[in-house]
Amino acid sequence: MKNRLPPKQFLFTKVIPILFCFVMVFGLFLAFTQEKSHHQIRLKWYQTHKKDSPENHLAAIKWCMAYLGSTITSDTSLKGISLEDSVIVLDIEKLGFKPKTVDYLSYLNRKWKKTEAYKAKNSIDLGRYISLTLGYATNYFTLVDIPKKLKKYKSKFTYDPMEGSVDNSSVSLVRRIISFSNNHIQNREFFLATETDSITHNVLEFETLEVMENGLPKFGIYTASGKRKEAGTLAFSNAGKPAKCLWCHESQILPLFRKQRDWEGFLSYEDLRDSLKMRVERQRAHQDTLWHDRHFLKRWHHEKMEICYISFMEPSAQRLAQEWRKPLVEVKLMLEGIETHRHHEFDFLGDLYHRKDVDGLGPWKVVKAPESVREEKITGGH
Repeated sequence: MKNRLPPKQFLFTKVIPILFCFVMVFGLFLAFTQEKSHHQIRLKWYQTHKKDSPENHLAAIKWCMAYLGSTITSDTSLKGISLEDSVIVLDIEKLGFKPKTVDYLSYLNRKWKKTEAYKAKNSIDLGRYISLTLGYATNYFTLVDIPKKLKKYKSKFTYDPMEGSVDNSSVSLVRRIISFSNNHIQNREFFLATETDSITHNVLEFETLEVMENGLPKFGIYTASGKRKEAGTLAFSNAGKPAKCLWCHESQILPLFRKQRDWEGFLSYEDLRDSLKMRVERQRAHQDTLWHDRHFLKRWHHEKMEICYISFMEPSAQRLAQEWRKPLVEVKLMLEGIETHRHHEFDFLGDLYHRKDVDGLGPWKVVKAPESVREEKITGGH
């Protein structure tokens, strides 16, 4: 007959270790389950003009995800976006993002779900979501992996020995030197624009453009010392924030639009023009073979994303009435004394307010949006 352990010894040597292991495993399971739940977030869309439709908002979120690196452009089997009436359910784990991007989006989702507004409506405004990811530079840089130091970024590429010189730019207010990568064989172009003083030739600022694996560009902005910054300096450039770069570039490298002066030691105007034209055509051909989703084959659909965040950042009284779940008459009374304006691109949106002037009037506390999606003003958002 085997010797039995005393009850107390049995408890400490057998039962408690087993219970401890069970609790640890169960705790890890709960943590994993909770983390997985933050891969999903619910996005509420609002009708902002007479011809608006659910399809417009599906296109908007698809373009936003693609600009953040999703492979939804080419993989139509991805099931990370679904429509439930006036809510889009987003599952970032199912959109072809890299693990680092999934982790950071999960972190943001977890924060935004804690807001009073999300708890009240079980969703976040789609326009706010786009403004906080694509339109808030710090989040954008993290999501698309723009390094904090230019030196680290530049070291990833080899470069063409000949550079271009642009002194008649529609974006840069100073002389711009353009360096080209030699990585075009992998369809991963990289461009470095160096803003310089035309007289002293001192470096003032840097901008980068890299073509991502999904065929779309991503943008970085750096100080003269090579530190990442939120937006281009207005004294040197009209580039603004990355979202403004995307608004202008849309889905491609841009050609030259103006004739340039020839500078000794640099590509001639004709050679620079032809080199950029060749790269534009090569990128477009790559996209044509890569993209399969109809929302991207119709390239002008990116405009639906712009209208989505513009109508959020510059809402009408009608939109605010939908957001706040209040009668339009009551909302107009709340807005008395706040100046309205018309949008210079999309006049059909009607009389509009600035989000920063009205966000505090709503019935719920919200995560603060950036003051501007495109320009140098960078308050709020995180």
